[in-house]
Amino acid sequence: MAEDYSIPRQLAHITTRIECISINGNVISGTGFFFLFKHDGKTFAPAIITNKHVLDRIKKATLFFTKKDDNNNPIIGETIPCEMQDYQINKYTINHPDPKVDLAALFIGELISQAAEYKKPLYYIGLSKEIIPSADKLKNLSALEEIIMVGYPIGIWDHVNNMPIFRKGITATHPSLDYQGRKEFLVDAACFPGSSGSPVFRYKEGLKFSATGPIKVTGGGPQLELLGILYAGPQMSIEGVIKIVNIPTKRVPLSESKIPINIGYVIKAERLFEIESLIDNAFEEHIK
Repeated sequence: MAEDYSIPRQLAHITTRIECISINGNVISGTGFFFLFKHDGKTFAPAIITNKHVLDRIKKATLFFTKKDDNNNPIIGETIPCEMQDYQINKYTINHPDPKVDLAALFIGELISQAAEYKKPLYYIGLSKEIIPSADKLKNLSALEEIIMVGYPIGIWDHVNNMPIFRKGITATHPSLDYQGRKEFLVDAACFPGSSGSPVFRYKEGLKFSATGPIKVTGGGPQLELLGILYAGPQMSIEGVIKIVNIPTKRVPLSESKIPINIGYVIKAERLFEIESLIDNAFEEHIK
């Protein structure tokens, strides 16, 4: 099969399933995506971006990677689970400084180095801040943009090939506006347990060709921007009461019946810059 370097194929390798054991012994899951924080203009610090509530009060977390070959290509079907204990997670995680912002960065430089030493090199594709649209770019977007989310809703994934699930939706509020005065916006998409931490992209395909007659190229190149990170959504009780809740990390029986209304709350990607400003010499040993 020919190599596929398309954007969708690459997006299949930007996330990891985060499977956790809580302090109560429950198995929970969430989504994280790889992000490369700049350091000194020459190197970068690789991290997994997710929600604070995904990593809160857990004993350990397992991250699932695809092994890479000697040519830095993924070996589909060879999955490497990497465990991190609670003390490691606490040591290598930087939470967003605002307690109301459900955003965390788990730095994995040491994990990547150790895997390479054990002849298990890890394949991943990291995003960088260049993919985050500027304020001016956001203002030029429509209030109604198509979006995609990449993650593991209700824990579903292709565990044989270590592949995530793609979901599609639209923006429900303009991504340039701060919804309710917070650096957030809403999306109209199905948001289920396990989707916590999913990256939300604006994506438009590139060049297209006419199917019949002379070949005609329409449109420009592909467009991809990281708009934000999913973290919560409103649910309605059968009595009609609407509550805003974090996208849960597990499915459990509830004494109160709640109905998701397919609206997601998304933290704007620009808030990643506020985490980047906190990176200091404590992470020197994890920079690759």
